[in-house]
Amino acid sequence: MGLPNPPATRGHGRHRVVAVGLGILLIGVLTGAVLIETQYLPLRIGGVVQDPRPGGLFDRVVQDPSGMATTQYLYCSVPNGRFAAHIGIQNTGPLPVTILAGVPGPGEVTAVTNVNSLSLVDLATYDPVVSNADPQAAPTMPPTTLGQGAILDVWARFQIGSMALQPGAQIGLAGLFIRYTVLGLERTTLVPLDETIGIEGCAGGSAPGRGVRTA
Repeated sequence: MGLPNPPATRGHGRHRVVAVGLGILLIGVLTGAVLIETQYLPLRIGGVVQDPRPGGLFDRVVQDPSGMATTQYLYCSVPNGRFAAHIGIQNTGPLPVTILAGVPGPGEVTAVTNVNSLSLVDLATYDPVVSNADPQAAPTMPPTTLGQGAILDVWARFQIGSMALQPGAQIGLAGLFIRYTVLGLERTTLVPLDETIGIEGCAGGSAPGRGVRTA
């Protein structure tokens, strides 16, 4: 007859409990990472303000008195032109978020003929003290961490394509691609704009400054 198996030691039992605990912890971490990557969307963009300096490409604001349609900030479509808009990026979630950069991305083309392009170049530092500062000369925004509810004011700088738009034709951006990290995980996501930014064909090729117009 063989010898009976020795009873399991307490040490072996503790090791099994630790291994199971680590496995559960790993599953929790992986599940949290997947949720952050796919469902956690803490950012919003609002407070669009045009570049106020004379001679810029800003054309007009289109507002709907009923409040049903989104307000549009429109710039004249000058071939290869550049312009900037002051925006606020807010962290609406409970976790700290580090904004890394704005990522170039194409605008939604709405013009049927003589199609042009509009894309985000980058995000630049906004200085509220210098009201007439040139946003094109501002330094690129450094990585900035936002706590819950915090707002980061930046210049969003845009590039217009090489073609001209016919008067009345428009291209608009309803959101911007923002690269950021949360809990050490980096992601890039399309963040909707509360107020859209776009370009349009102006009479005479460039006739900015027509002010506010209601839809």
